[in-house]
Amino acid sequence: MFFRKKSKNQESTLEQCFKYLQNNLRRLASSYEVQNAEIEDFARWNLPDDIASDWCNHAYFTARLLEAGIINDATVSKFENIANAFLEASLGGNLYEEIIWEHEGLQKHLFWELQRQRAKELLKQLENVKW
Repeated sequence: MFFRKKSKNQESTLEQCFKYLQNNLRRLASSYEVQNAEIEDFARWNLPDDIASDWCNHAYFTARLLEAGIINDATVSKFENIANAFLEASLGGNLYEEIIWEHEGLQKHLFWELQRQRAKELLKQLENVKW
């Protein structure tokens, strides 16, 4: 595979994509207490939805990083697993349970624990990405 030299602006955009995904992972990987403390008061009621909505546009960012050779297909697949889990747990999805979208669910439900674990593993993997 041939790589062309990245322009300074392109590199900046790729770094921003990478940081955006890392921030989403950190937020998801955090405990309920941290997640709850970090959101503004007016939006707290909607915290589970707010966290999940971060994953609706991950594909744009992962595609850019994949195209640049910064991440690989296996990493993209791990991002997709998280995003698809949120789709499946949404209204009309095979995993939907109302409790998942309540604060109690965000705090204790196995669904959220699994997503947190996936996010932690992916964060650890991204520590090895070389720029």
